This record gives sequence, structure tokens and C-alpha cells, in this order.
Amino acid sequence: MKEAIYLYLLLDGDTAADVLMELDDEDRHKLLKELPSELIAKRFVDNMETDDAVDLIRGLDEDTQEEVLSHIEDVEQAGDIVDLLKYDEDTAGGLMGTEMIVVNENWSMPQCIDEMRMQAEEMDEIYYVWMRFTMYM
Repeated sequence: MKEAIYLYLLLDGDTAADVLMELDDEDRHKLLKELPSELIAKRFVDNMETDDAVDLIRGLDEDTQEEVLSHIEDVEQAGDIVDLLKYDEDTAGGLMGTEMIVVNENWSMPQCIDEMRMQAEEMDEIYYVWMRFTMYM
């Protein structure tokens, strides 16, 4: 197990998070059991989309879940994860993520497409495109 931990520390955060989620549940659990909560938060959760982060955190015991959540740097992400943990894992709420692409209703179609492409580079999968409406009074 020490060799596996050493290898994970050599990987960049995004790659380490992706590889961790590809492990079978038993191997992932063994690895996470050996790591401190702060490292799990900063090395893995901070580099995951919310749906993957929720899956990872669900596999931890309750005390470790709380510790990991307390070390997540992005307060909004931590809040989203806590909200999604309230849903049973086999329900729509338990499977969804909170990431979305945002475009402005006043932009031209080429502008929207360019913006969607730019924002999509940061996401693994796209489920929603949110159109921001501007209200004038």
C-alpha cells in the first residue's frame, strides 16, 4: 500500500482524482483508509466534480466524512457536496452534479458556442447550459 500512496503523490491532482475513481470500491477504500483526511480533501476532492466527490465521500465512515468536508478549500463546492449527500445514492439527486455552463441571453450564437467550449474544458461531462437573463427596469 505504501507504494500505491507514493505513486499517487507523484501524480498531479486531476490525474490522481481520475485514477482514484477508476479503482474498484475495495481498492479505493483501502487506499483512502491509509490517507489523512486533509490529503483526501486537497488531493482528490478539490480536483473532482461534485458527483464524483459525493461518491468518494459516501464510501468513508461518518467521522472521516466530516473531517474531509472541513478541509475542502472551495466553500461552495463543500456546500454542494453536503447538499447532494442528503439524497440516497440511487436517486436522481444522489447521482447528479452541480456543475453547469453559463451563457448570456444577449450573446450571439457564435459567442455562446465559444463560451460553452471554453467552460467545457474544465468539465468532464456537461448536463446543463444555464442562460443568464438580464432584466432591465
